[in-house]
Amino acid sequence: MDAVLIDAILAYLHHLGIGLLIVCLAMETALLRQPFTSTLITRLARIDSGTGFAAALILFAGVGRVMYGLKGSAFYVANHIFWTKMTMFALVALASIPVTLAILKWRKAALVDANYQPDAKSLRRVQRHIQIEWGIILVIPLAAVLMARGFGMR
Repeated sequence: MDAVLIDAILAYLHHLGIGLLIVCLAMETALLRQPFTSTLITRLARIDSGTGFAAALILFAGVGRVMYGLKGSAFYVANHIFWTKMTMFALVALASIPVTLAILKWRKAALVDANYQPDAKSLRRVQRHIQIEWGIILVIPLAAVLMARGFGMR
């Protein structure tokens, strides 16, 4: 397959994953402000699975771009902004872990009790972690734009 086509496909998949992640996170943010029902909790669990899928797509397409993209791995590995971007992505992933664990716990409880309501402290913790995710996610494109223009090269 042509290197330009591979690069284009990987870039598309990378951007698709980013779009999916933003959509899933926005849906989670909105749903966490609604009155809880067992249906809503099930929906949150599905959306959170979508968030994980989107993150995996971003990761695998990004690794593909580093390994097989037109810029070559040397462009990325030598760039400190790339590593800053990777650190921010890892921080988003770490911030999402408590969200996923709480939603899974809520789903399990809602299966036992259809009227289950998460406690206020747990809900605030999940909302706070999602706010942290948003804060970091909003900075990652700045790093990407700078990196694409050659900033951060040693």
